[in-house]
Amino acid sequence: MSNNCFSTTKCSSYQHREFVLVFDSSIPQLDVVVLASFLEESVEEGIRYEEGELISVGSMLLRVATVDDSFTLQEPDMQSVPIAWRLGVTQSMMLLRLQKDITESVGLEDEMDAPSITSSLLVRLLHFYGGIRTGLGERREPR
Repeated sequence: MSNNCFSTTKCSSYQHREFVLVFDSSIPQLDVVVLASFLEESVEEGIRYEEGELISVGSMLLRVATVDDSFTLQEPDMQSVPIAWRLGVTQSMMLLRLQKDITESVGLEDEMDAPSITSSLLVRLLHFYGGIRTGLGERREPR
């Protein structure tokens, strides 16, 4: 897959660096446009992003990084603890699209509540049923 770039265009109107978002060609550009619009609107509302700042997008955390005179976003590589960051938003956009499509497919898009990557998930293996191990995953409020 090849990498594509999409740049914001309105941030500089508010004396803020523009964002250059890197994503692979498997991601619909429309999804990246939505992320870019979110960034532009937040800058318009007065948010000032800084290098190293973390932004929650769906269940992922993205980190602001500097490239030349612009900002870009990095995402976790999902293989390392502590988090190792890599350039781009491909995996984050893919996960957000998957979560959105699943909730829409069952009519629950208005109730979508993506957990943070820092949230835990309790998984219990219940029993074997016809040779298949079944399980249950659940989210709980922290104590």
